[in-house]
Amino acid sequence: MLIQASNKISGPVYSAKPYFSNKTQILSLAATDAFHEKSFGKDEAAFVMEVLQTEIDRIRTHKNAQKRKYLKSIRHLNHVHGVLPSSMFLKGLVRESPTAVAGGGFADIWIGRLDKQRVCIKVLRFFQQGSDRATLLKALSKEVLLWRQLNHPNILPFLGINTELFSPSFCIVSPWMSNGDIMSYARNRSLDLSTKLEHTIQIAEGLFYLHGLDPPVVHGDIKGANILISDDRHCCLADFGLSVLDTQSMNPAHTASVQGSLRWLAPEFINPTPMPVQGRLTSRDIYAFGCTVFEILTGQPPFLSP
Repeated sequence: MLIQASNKISGPVYSAKPYFSNKTQILSLAATDAFHEKSFGKDEAAFVMEVLQTEIDRIRTHKNAQKRKYLKSIRHLNHVHGVLPSSMFLKGLVRESPTAVAGGGFADIWIGRLDKQRVCIKVLRFFQQGSDRATLLKALSKEVLLWRQLNHPNILPFLGINTELFSPSFCIVSPWMSNGDIMSYARNRSLDLSTKLEHTIQIAEGLFYLHGLDPPVVHGDIKGANILISDDRHCCLADFGLSVLDTQSMNPAHTASVQGSLRWLAPEFINPTPMPVQGRLTSRDIYAFGCTVFEILTGQPPFLSP
């Protein structure tokens, strides 16, 4: 495993281009702007990303200057080379359901098993005509790199990706949530008001965690369908496909560049005429959270009636 190897570096990290003599040198350079001026091969970039990810995992605090710089360096290498740390790739994944159990516009959901754990396999739809795996992996990378860094009881855990089971497509793997999303869970059990309020608090705690990171993480698509219920009946925020890092105020952003579910989208983002939006991106999650609270309490999507 490269994680183990990264702790035992005694010679050059990459013999063809020996920029680094040990792990400490990698970490020192990654914490500076000079790191982004270096030229790496793909294999070397993947190895360096592994070293950085291992170090990030060791840093327990949410707000840490070194951690932020390492994350920036990982995102830079991914953007340039379209590669991911090798520890994200899972082996031994097997399909359990004979057919997909759900699907959307861009992916199908299968039940699988990883060792003894039942898992959800999200298979990205791969269209042979005009598609290539490198482009698909690059599109996938943004979501999984961000999701990989999250660790909270009210965030759906990210287990990894697989490139073999549904080749040429890719799979995103997470724990299987047999209770489904909060809306179907509530319909099947006729939840009382107290339980619904408890669930909304758990959702708020997940959002509080995301927005408290450095930089803050904007989920971008908060709604009932993206809130899953764990086996111990806790809410977990899921689907980070539209998530972004809120690195600065939204002054340069325009409403035309924002995606999301229409009924949960703040009014300023629905304006058909592109215009600058003031404030921070995290505010859109708060609006969507309010719509989701309405959805949970009433059992209906927001703005259902004309």
